[in-house]
Amino acid sequence: MFTAVRNSILGLGRRIGLSWRALRSGGMLRLFLFEFMVVLCGVLAAQGLQNWSHERELDNYSSEAISRYEAELAAGLETAAIWDAALPCVRGRVDDIMRLAGEEPLPPSFLLRPGLWSNRVTPLSEEVEVRFRGDVRDNRVSAFKDSAAHINRIDRLGEAVAGEWQQFLRLDPDRGRIRESDIAAVRDAAARIHSDLSSIEISVDYLNAVLPPLGIAPTTSIEDGVRRLPLRDCSDFDR
Repeated sequence: MFTAVRNSILGLGRRIGLSWRALRSGGMLRLFLFEFMVVLCGVLAAQGLQNWSHERELDNYSSEAISRYEAELAAGLETAAIWDAALPCVRGRVDDIMRLAGEEPLPPSFLLRPGLWSNRVTPLSEEVEVRFRGDVRDNRVSAFKDSAAHINRIDRLGEAVAGEWQQFLRLDPDRGRIRESDIAAVRDAAARIHSDLSSIEISVDYLNAVLPPLGIAPTTSIEDGVRRLPLRDCSDFDR
């Protein structure tokens, strides 16, 4: 049995050797190598084309994402301008509510929450941010990211102010008898609103100081055909 196996292996080796010599003598080896190189070059070319196409798509996507990002920063700077003008008016209104709570009926307009404008900035993906850092200085990217965080912070704090303002409805006599607990809750809510307004002011000051030098100008928005402007003064607040 061992002899049979050995003879079989030796026979296979002889057949392979003969086939190889036949390829070399007949020029088949050169043909094989030529066809192999053609196929290899085709595969490499296809891979290169695919990589180039992917890079182009990523460049276009990154460009669009960065343009949207800068547009959202510009909208955030507009929001900062609106809050900058409105903050004294909102603080004054909250102070009036704290002072008058429990002393006399509040005007109905005091109980209605003012319209609080805000917007959000969508963070860049990691892949787009890497490309963004390759196109601009790192300090510019860091300033943009910090500004986006402040814009989103204003949005969160604005929502908190809106929620706390609903506590003022507890002083509406049309909703039932006003108790001492209602007055205390309103004053607590007003104090929290003051804290949130101070935090908003910090973010507003940051945006006004950082974004304009980086070439970001505030958006000019139109609502119902009317350009939205910051308040001229607190007489515009109720309107």
